[in-house]
Amino acid sequence: MPAIQSMDRTGRVIYVGTFAKLLLPALRLGFMVLPIDLAGRTVNALSTTGQFAPLLLQAALADFITEGHMSRHLKRKRRIYAQRRQLFREIVSERLRDEITLFPAEAGIQVVGYLKAGIDDIKVS
Repeated sequence: MPAIQSMDRTGRVIYVGTFAKLLLPALRLGFMVLPIDLAGRTVNALSTTGQFAPLLLQAALADFITEGHMSRHLKRKRRIYAQRRQLFREIVSERLRDEITLFPAEAGIQVVGYLKAGIDDIKVS
């Protein structure tokens, strides 16, 4: 499914993310992808708060991304998550096939599953 921002024709979608989940929770750096006409107002609003990440940390992260390390890291994580997702699906299929129906998931770390009718969730857990 395409990102909502890619379908935005009115310039109203803002994507906010964090490097905490992508890299390291202690990093405490985030990012925004927003329409260019909102950039100036957003910078002004952020400068009002006075909370900025250290410039040295931002520069190091920029180098990490520019040098291709982030891309390699994400590819590795996608592979690891795919393996974990597949293992999880196999275990659920083997041990809980009569209790839970899992829906297909091609990416990420979440899998949606539904308990079959009449199944006690406490007992399954």
